[in-house]
Amino acid sequence: MIPKVGYCLINKIINNPNNEFIKKIWCGSEYVCNGRTMIHFGLKRVLIHAAYAAYIFRHGYVDTSVGVVQKINQDSVAAPINELKSIMNEHYKNADIYLEMVKDYLCTIKNEEIIKDCIQFDCNNCGCGSKYISDIQNRNPIGKNITKWNYDD
Repeated sequence: MIPKVGYCLINKIINNPNNEFIKKIWCGSEYVCNGRTMIHFGLKRVLIHAAYAAYIFRHGYVDTSVGVVQKINQDSVAAPINELKSIMNEHYKNADIYLEMVKDYLCTIKNEEIIKDCIQFDCNNCGCGSKYISDIQNRNPIGKNITKWNYDD
């Protein structure tokens, strides 16, 4: 996370957990950008997706004193490496999208005293999040409304 947002911002989050702006940076919030109400999901969501991406790719392996071994038992089959990479890449992409949303929020509060020295990216092209939200895990779920069962027919 530090290479993405900088040590200064992470330090502010750790040392000021009760600050209103820090809570919003960490947990997400609604905000107004160019007259539109926008939402971001916070750096916590970024960290969740990045950590899960790393876990999903590495969870089937254990580092032992004789080398890395793959965990397999009689009731399971290891997932193919290309499927694990695909899932990993999906979650890293989501982490990047959520991070861009947080950056858009940070650009709207960049002059707040608590973080004004911590912004290490360019805020000149604030996109207000609109280009990112449609790219997040769009798996085209199929569903329909549930209706009351009619026993009289």
